[in-house]
Amino acid sequence: MWRAWLETSIHGKYRNEALKSLKEEKCTIEIWTVFKIGKSWYTMGMNDAKAKSNKEREVNKKHKAMKAECFDSRVGEVESIFDLR
Repeated sequence: MWRAWLETSIHGKYRNEALKSLKEEKCTIEIWTVFKIGKSWYTMGMNDAKAKSNKEREVNKKHKAMKAECFDSRVGEVESIFDLR
């Protein structure tokens, strides 16, 4: 569901709004990957945002709702262990 939403909404209907939002967040890159281990699919995302997202933007509202539906009830603690800049 997450992958389909990114492909159809972020790369489609909301692309321009998402790019504006990234500019507001002083974000030069946001990337999501999907990968498979055994029979299970996983996703990993990262960005370099330096400011909070505009909660009034439709794309950010949809993004928050989709993250909640896809991840919040299933993902435990997350920790960054490597960051080269």
